[in-house]
Parts: sequence; C-alpha cells; structure tokens
Amino acid sequence: MLALSILYETHDINRFPRVQNYSSYCRVIRVQRISAGKNKYGRNQKMGNPYLKWAYGQIITHARQSSERINAYYQKLEAKRCAKLACGIISHKFAVAVYHMLKKKVAFDEDRFLKVAS
Repeated sequence: MLALSILYETHDINRFPRVQNYSSYCRVIRVQRISAGKNKYGRNQKMGNPYLKWAYGQIITHARQSSERINAYYQKLEAKRCAKLACGIISHKFAVAVYHMLKKKVAFDEDRFLKVAS
C-alpha cells in the first residue's frame, strides 16, 4: 500500500531534475531560506506533499520491524542523536533510495542502502 501511495503521489519521477528537488517535495528535509547571510527556518515548512512525508515515516516503522540491519542502523543514529532526528535522517535516505529506484528502474538493495547510509 505504501508503494502505491508513493507512486501515485510522485506521479512522474522525471519532473524532478535532482534528488534534492524530490526530497524537498517529500518534506523529508527542512526548507532553508537564506537572506543576507542569515538562515531562517520559520516559514515554508509546509511546502510539498504531506502524503509522501507520511509514507516515508511509515516505511521507517516497517523497515525497522522487518530488517535487523536497518533497525541496528536506526539504533546507532538514535544513540548519537535523538529519535526524531534519527527518523528524519532515515526517511531522507529512503527518499533518495526511492528516487534512484524510480529513475533507474531497479529494485531496492538493502546492502547498497546501508553502505551509502553509513
């Protein structure tokens, strides 16, 4: 069901020229506005697709339950940072992985995901 939600909400992956554009659209990264050398995080946090944000949050839950290696990676991130940041980091990693999967038309490879994530 999550895969169908991601495919439906993404539409055509070719409309995103870079992975950064897709990650921003999925709300898995914070919007950063820089003006006069100052970072502002206040507004524009709700830009993008809320359903993709939800889907990537659910993927983390299912991946942790089904894969010991992904769960161990999550636990390592949670020990370094807090649980909220660990979820954010992994959801961004999954968004990048899905972007490349849809662009290159390949299946998910856990070994490559964890190698890149480390």
